[in-house]
Formats: sequence, structure tokens, C-alpha cells
Amino acid sequence: MTKQVWFAALSKTGVGNPRMSPVSREGWLVVGTFVVCMVVGGLSLLGFGLADRFAIGIGLFVVLAIAGASFLWWAAYAHGDTTRTVAEYRAMRVNRQGSVT
Repeated sequence: MTKQVWFAALSKTGVGNPRMSPVSREGWLVVGTFVVCMVVGGLSLLGFGLADRFAIGIGLFVVLAIAGASFLWWAAYAHGDTTRTVAEYRAMRVNRQGSVT
């Protein structure tokens, strides 16, 4: 069974790990999850800060930021294609399972 590709390299540099960008609906949902974690963490920090409970707000923000970032990094690593670029996926030369069509 082939893995589904959610992220692809932005360019083919050949040096180090490539920067990844979403190429499917699932990839964008992962990015959205990260953004939601950051917003909820920021709002909790603001809410608890206004109630003079900064320690709880900071703790919640840190936990949510780490959880969101970890999920994003895991998904980009587990469902990322470092051999093909986003432009190739957008040109429909590569299907979501990673084989050239």
C-alpha cells in the first residue's frame, strides 16, 4: 500500500531537508489544526491573563503550541514527498498516491 501524499517539497535544492507545503485537502487540514491550536492557546493566554492567572494561560499556550507543531511536523514527515515539488503536483503530473501519471 502506498502512502498518501499531503505535503511536497517547495523546490528541489538537494541540500538538507526541503521546505514542505500542503498539496492536498488533508495537508491543509493539518495546517488548519496548527493554526487553531495557536489561536486557542493565544486566547487562553489572554483570558487567563485578564483574570490574573498568567501561569495557567502560559501553560495552556505552551502545551497547545507544542501539540500543534508536533502534529504538523509529524504529518509533513510521514505524508511528505521530498522527491517531487508542489509545482509538479499542481500541474497534475503526480497523483496523490505519489506515482507519476
